[in-house]
Amino acid sequence: MVVRRALTAIVLVTAATAHAAGGAGAWRAWNRPRVQRNMPTLTVLVDGHVLLAGGGSFAPGSPMPPLEHSAEVLDPRTGIWSLTDPMPGHRVDYAVTALPSGGALLAGGYDHTKVEPTRRRPGGSYEGPPGLSASMLSSAQRWDPARGWRDAGAMADKRTAARAAALLDGRVLVVGGVQATYGPSYVDPSILTNGNTLFLASAEIWSPAPVGWRPVAPMSQPREGHTATTLADGRVLVIGGRPRETVAGPTAAPAEIWTPATEAWTPIARPRQERAWHAATRLGDGRVLITGGTPLRAPFGPTPEPLAKAEVWDPRSSRWTDVSPMRFARSGHDAALLADGRVLIAGGIPMRAEIWDPATDSWTLTPWFTEMIGANIHLAALSDGRVLAMTQIGVQLWTP
Repeated sequence: MVVRRALTAIVLVTAATAHAAGGAGAWRAWNRPRVQRNMPTLTVLVDGHVLLAGGGSFAPGSPMPPLEHSAEVLDPRTGIWSLTDPMPGHRVDYAVTALPSGGALLAGGYDHTKVEPTRRRPGGSYEGPPGLSASMLSSAQRWDPARGWRDAGAMADKRTAARAAALLDGRVLVVGGVQATYGPSYVDPSILTNGNTLFLASAEIWSPAPVGWRPVAPMSQPREGHTATTLADGRVLVIGGRPRETVAGPTAAPAEIWTPATEAWTPIARPRQERAWHAATRLGDGRVLITGGTPLRAPFGPTPEPLAKAEVWDPRSSRWTDVSPMRFARSGHDAALLADGRVLIAGGIPMRAEIWDPATDSWTLTPWFTEMIGANIHLAALSDGRVLAMTQIGVQLWTP
């Protein structure tokens, strides 16, 4: 592993609170990475280590925190974070997936240090340059445990908020996302006279050998806030997301499947609830659990409230089934499949995590976090059954 010998001391609390009755487990504070980050992304690698890369440096009170190009890796056996070689450039809100051969692929995102000039117009509005924002990225990087960061080519489309799914043959499918066609990312597009945000339906495939990208058939509709889940048979299930800023009625294809053999998309039955910024979790039996999210907003309508609804899609019957709703409504949350087949949900405003048991279709609240860690929680299921929860201000470890 390419590391600098700068290690974080392990800080562990006593194991007296490590277990709780009722299968709810317990949370405890854990050692933090060397760099606090805004919008952190955790990627569990095939060897069990956890990669943390890019994001913004945590800057309380800053409307646009400085970007971070450092990266570090957690060894879950020791609890030690080790700095790797830094990323080549800054990157936030990128698509990422662990690679079957080891390491991870990061694609797209944005770099708000690349700003364009804007000019203030009479009346107070701003005007940005035409074309795509310079902050948008099409480039990709691959991190390898032995060789560090390597260039992974560039996608045909610049995109942020895309989703990536690793295929069984080592390739990666990247789908959807958005392109900003206004000026600097720190200017609200609503006050730019020539502003616009383009939602993408396009899809691209990355191949490790030879390294490169190529476009494949687009999805049936653009998507932002969607999920892409690799199924047990190698197909990719894409669910939800917004096709545009506002939606007048039901979307054309709220769920569809991409088949690697044919490189074609096939719409499937409509979910019970159309949603964006939900979580999708492939269960041990191959089904997919969909939780929470936000309903799609109608033109000029109020901002919808987050959902507590949950449903399961069965690939054998291609049918959706409602399951018990979560205890809390959530959007922008994260989910982790536990070693015993249950699913841990955390984040999305509620300061309490919960666990869904597929055997009983019931939800169990976990104990409270031992410290406030914020709402934008990212989870990483460790190989020993524990789960790491991280935000820009705190780290907690859940133990069964």
